[in-house]
Amino acid sequence: NDGTCYWNSELISPIKNDKDEVTHFLSIQEDITEKKISEERIEYLAAYDELTGLINRNRFITLMDEWIFFVHDTAETGALLLIDIDNFKIINDTFGHSVGDEYLRSISGLLQKDINGYSGLSNKTSEGALIGRLGSDEFAVLLPEVDVKKATELAEHLRKSVEIFHLGELLPPHITIST
Repeated sequence: NDGTCYWNSELISPIKNDKDEVTHFLSIQEDITEKKISEERIEYLAAYDELTGLINRNRFITLMDEWIFFVHDTAETGALLLIDIDNFKIINDTFGHSVGDEYLRSISGLLQKDINGYSGLSNKTSEGALIGRLGSDEFAVLLPEVDVKKATELAEHLRKSVEIFHLGELLPPHITIST
């Protein structure tokens, strides 16, 4: 070992003499670092989208269901924004999947930045917002403690922000945001 940390599995067995006294121990170690890294990766991919780092569809739905259950008997309001980048397939077909992937990563970062920095939301709402990637070019945002007016304003802000976003020479696509 060169001094870097690693995971190991260890088995220690006592060695006894003829008088049934422990005289020493036998230790067997196995480096399981790769196994642990793989397990952590699987755990990450079960909840997060590999491309964008946003929570994935399954995790988004689970967290949304938990939020609905939590606020079911309260007067708390919230909003769900569904974002669909129309004709995204054209970007992939014309410029290739690597450009399409970079575009989606950029859009996910833009959504996070815009939601966290939007002055129309309270800190609690922007900090509690869930942003997920539902599918190829579909995103969802759950905004707790927000009314229809604020949700509509944010949806329009996000629509404009994504519409004017350029990735290199790519023209911005038309997007649809539903509240």
